[in-house]
Amino acid sequence: YHTPFGSIRIDTFKVYSLAVGCLVSLNPFHLAALYQFQHLTILAEQARRLEAARLLEEDRLLKEAAALEVARKAFVSENIRFAFNSYDLSNQAQRILNKKADYLRMNSGVKVTVEGYCDERGTEAYNIALGQQRAESVKKFLVDQGISNDRLVTVSYGEKKPIALGHDEASWAKNRRAQTVVNLNSDYHKSAKN
Repeated sequence: YHTPFGSIRIDTFKVYSLAVGCLVSLNPFHLAALYQFQHLTILAEQARRLEAARLLEEDRLLKEAAALEVARKAFVSENIRFAFNSYDLSNQAQRILNKKADYLRMNSGVKVTVEGYCDERGTEAYNIALGQQRAESVKKFLVDQGISNDRLVTVSYGEKKPIALGHDEASWAKNRRAQTVVNLNSDYHKSAKN
């Protein structure tokens, strides 16, 4: 090895022999101090490993929470569309509802309100009734997929709360919908607050 004072040649066998000789010649006080040092070194390594494990677990939980939030946003943002004057579920609506059922199966503490809506055509009473049939149609599909009936509540807003304000077919088609809303009293919201 090179040092500021010149080169030194180290014979590892001699160093090992010297270290063993020193250990043998140490008095009990020195041996106790050496033992405590070794014990503290082991404890420090254990603490380092525990901290690394804690950080990995924290990272995993943060990623899991982020994935759950993405899934929740997808769950509530994708609406079920209906044809004019109908509460029948299209193939596309059933595909969306299958994904929603998967989400609900994976999140057993989540309770949902299914909201039914209509376009502006028809009387208010008729649209309230049709909106309720749409919400009930979605609820029935989810129950048929194994979601507990007591986790699902329905409500109709009829033509109120349109998401498209136009007075044309494109706007009306967007307003003929059912939306799923995660209830504030479900386990999802309780755990998010903690």
